[in-house]
Amino acid sequence: MGYIGYYWKSRGIVKVFRILFNRGDTILVENPTYSGVLTMLRPMGINIVGIDTDHEGIKPEHFEEILANFNQRYPTFKKPKVLYTIPTGQNPSGSTATLERRKKIYQIACKYNLIILEDDPYWFLRLSPPTGESQNQEELKSYFSMDTEQRVIRFDSFSKIISAGIRIGFATGPAELIYKIQLDQQSSTMHTAGLSQALVLVLLKQWGLDGLDNHILSVQKHYTSQRDAFLSSASKHLTGLCEWNCPLAGMFIWLKVLGVKDTLDLIQKRALSAGVLLIPGKAFSPNDEDSPYVRASFSLTPPEQIDQALQRFSNLLKIDNQ
Repeated sequence: MGYIGYYWKSRGIVKVFRILFNRGDTILVENPTYSGVLTMLRPMGINIVGIDTDHEGIKPEHFEEILANFNQRYPTFKKPKVLYTIPTGQNPSGSTATLERRKKIYQIACKYNLIILEDDPYWFLRLSPPTGESQNQEELKSYFSMDTEQRVIRFDSFSKIISAGIRIGFATGPAELIYKIQLDQQSSTMHTAGLSQALVLVLLKQWGLDGLDNHILSVQKHYTSQRDAFLSSASKHLTGLCEWNCPLAGMFIWLKVLGVKDTLDLIQKRALSAGVLLIPGKAFSPNDEDSPYVRASFSLTPPEQIDQALQRFSNLLKIDNQ
């Protein structure tokens, strides 16, 4: 196995896309999935096929059904060779794939000879379970840690646990593929900013492993508090208007707006005018389909502003229901 560090995680992913794909190839992604990846893939002429998900990640039955019947379902597409997934605190849905799901997905990927791109920037943002619920988060394993066939490339990021502006991540995976990422980096971005690299190096040397663990625990505590504040305000203002699940990692809440076929117009025009910043679910659709969902982030906004925003959103939805 090999590794490479010191690059913006998203740029690392697009380098892998350039290495693995030709125009007309096919990739499997979660539905919904990270809008930034869709923005990368579409200009490359890659066919994008979405796999159904729920709050526990990819649905294995749908994943295998697509692969087993791919020629019938997509007669003009080349068979896929890559699965792109965000298994922990998924952006935008906030879902975290259970260990059982991960094992099934990996087995299916092996059966159909797929490379797994494990985009996992929220791995260290696993949150405490809500009060009254038990969740042994130590049971989770990454796809990379399960990999016995050298078919997983894993992407991590310092930007979610140190500072968003640092934009430094690293990849781990089969040495041959990592080497090709290095060659692509040398011919394109050269390297990430030296100042950011030096800052991370100094921090890690000063903290040591114990210090890094303590820092991660403080970050997890902060995000757990932010999530709980959001959920409390959502229960107060959006009950009966929206549906949602409690995320166990990450920084996102995926709200389903009841009685709305597509939230694009609602969010881009009326919500924004009302002082509410959300992202319509259509932005995360692999096939640009209508979506009744919106993505909210609880990362930085103070609880009192979260409450104010959700009250404004509630008032807007109540007007629509009149």
